[in-house]
Amino acid sequence: RLAYGGHSGSRGGAVATVEEAPGEACPVVVHRMSDRDLRTLDACEGFRAFGRSFYDRRRMIVRRDIDGWDMEALVYVLARPWINIPTRHYHKTIEAGYIAHGFDLLHLDNALRRAIRTVAALEMDHES
Repeated sequence: RLAYGGHSGSRGGAVATVEEAPGEACPVVVHRMSDRDLRTLDACEGFRAFGRSFYDRRRMIVRRDIDGWDMEALVYVLARPWINIPTRHYHKTIEAGYIAHGFDLLHLDNALRRAIRTVAALEMDHES
C-alpha cells in the first residue's frame, strides 16, 4: 500500500513509499527504461548500489490492470522508513499524478490519514 514516511530535506517532509500490507495494494505507473535512464533515476531517488541510500530499489511483482498479467518491476522503497507527514505541496504533487493517471484517490487519502494518525499518537505517547 502507499505510505508516507522518512524525511526529505529538499521536500521539507515525508515522501511517498510503498509498504507491505496483507490484502492491500496501490496503483503504480510502470515505465520501460534504458540502463542510462535507470542510473539517472537512481541518482534522483538517492539510490546507491553500495553504501547508504535514501531509497532501496526492490524487485516486486505488479499486476497490470489492462490484462491482469503479473510482471516484475523495480520499485523504490524507503530504505529506513518511519511514518511522517508530507508537506501540503508534496501531497498535492502526488495527487496531481494520481488524477493524471486516473487512479483512485482513496489510496492517497488513506496514506495521509494513517501518517497523521500515527504521528499524532507518537506525539501523545512522547508527552506522557
